[in-house]
Amino acid sequence: MKNLCLICRGGKRLCGKLLCPIELKAKLFIKNMNIINKKEYIGSSPPSVFVGRIGYPKVYIGPMVPPIIGNTSIMDMPEAWINESLENIINYRYILIRGEIPYYVDLARKSDRLIESLQELSMGINSVDTEVQLIKEPLKIIKIDDNSQIFGPSAPLKNFYIYSIKVDRKIEKAYYDWDLKAKDAIFQLYKDNIPISRIQKAFSMGVFGILKNRKLVPTRWSITAVDSIISKRLIEEIKNYDTIDKYYLFHREYMYNKFIAIFIPMKWS
Repeated sequence: MKNLCLICRGGKRLCGKLLCPIELKAKLFIKNMNIINKKEYIGSSPPSVFVGRIGYPKVYIGPMVPPIIGNTSIMDMPEAWINESLENIINYRYILIRGEIPYYVDLARKSDRLIESLQELSMGINSVDTEVQLIKEPLKIIKIDDNSQIFGPSAPLKNFYIYSIKVDRKIEKAYYDWDLKAKDAIFQLYKDNIPISRIQKAFSMGVFGILKNRKLVPTRWSITAVDSIISKRLIEEIKNYDTIDKYYLFHREYMYNKFIAIFIPMKWS
């Protein structure tokens, strides 16, 4: 079967979407790539870290930093995107420069300056002033795929420095508790109203868990794992709730997606 995107080229809307995602990504990609053309950057990380999955257990890790000084926290906080336009969200992703260096995942529990810096960054509350030195200019590539994740340019990491940071004290407490299981730390932080995206970043950098078991977790896997841990705990709590007495239907539309939830008056099975 031929690729619809190659046939359509954004003009016929053969996929049925109101907005061509590839066309929009290409437009914003060109806009941002014009200002990313050197090997050293000083910028305020949202804060944001990245752990790849290719080559596991040896993966690429590194900070994500925009060439901007100031409050950039919204760039990596999906919880704050609910009223943002699709164009703004794509723009946030493309402007984040990713420095990368290969590490074995079990080094999360070792004493290493870069690991410690990235773990500290993952625990940050507000935007963090940083400096990123790359071995070469960032590689600028756009994937012609309407379902691919959006990432900014990347390059091998040479050095990374944090100038000032304020960490989340509750996450820091879990970090220093070497006997606390990761799943217990995650759910307690959720109950303490710590943003899930912040929990996911810290979990990805191996901040939680019994010390001997701590590992770096690829970003994509950490998102799934944290959601799963929290959801399973919540389901166990919901099972003890009183049964409702009628049907409920909830509907929401966001970013060309429709979400429907149906509540049924019967015991959980």
